[in-house]
Amino acid sequence: MTSIIKVNNIQNSSGTTALTIDSSGRVLRPTSTLVVFDATTVSGGTISSGIIPFNTATLNLGNHFNTTTYKFTAPVDGVYEFFARFLCGDSTNNNSCSGTVKMIVDGSTSISEAHFNTTDAWENLSLFRIISLTANQTIETQMTGSGGGGYVYANGSGTTDYNRFTGKLIG
Repeated sequence: MTSIIKVNNIQNSSGTTALTIDSSGRVLRPTSTLVVFDATTVSGGTISSGIIPFNTATLNLGNHFNTTTYKFTAPVDGVYEFFARFLCGDSTNNNSCSGTVKMIVDGSTSISEAHFNTTDAWENLSLFRIISLTANQTIETQMTGSGGGGYVYANGSGTTDYNRFTGKLIG
């Protein structure tokens, strides 16, 4: 026995629309329920230790990424996906330098990290993680353990995309 339900909207018991099905069959969520951010660094100088200053959010649906504290705060329990990319360098061109960038939960627990140890002027590092978070847990990125003048270059013009930090609720 096959059942077919034909509806355009799915609502909760109070009448708030949770999903819409368009004429092509695409399932759409209201923008107000989306949790996603895309942040970049446009100022901050050279970061040899501490939180990376992702101070400009080009997208921040739900407003859960803070461009002052540079942290994402999970609004609900769920599974989240995060990606971060960094431009790392040294204080003098082609100096031997090193460092570590980390993705940190609640200010202290490293969940992903990448290291650079280079005699080249610049190196690009990336971090990626899918993780289960509870409401109010935070995610940030940090530079730690730099040597030989190693740092994350946090300056940009808004058009130069040296560093990027993104995240979203996936379920």
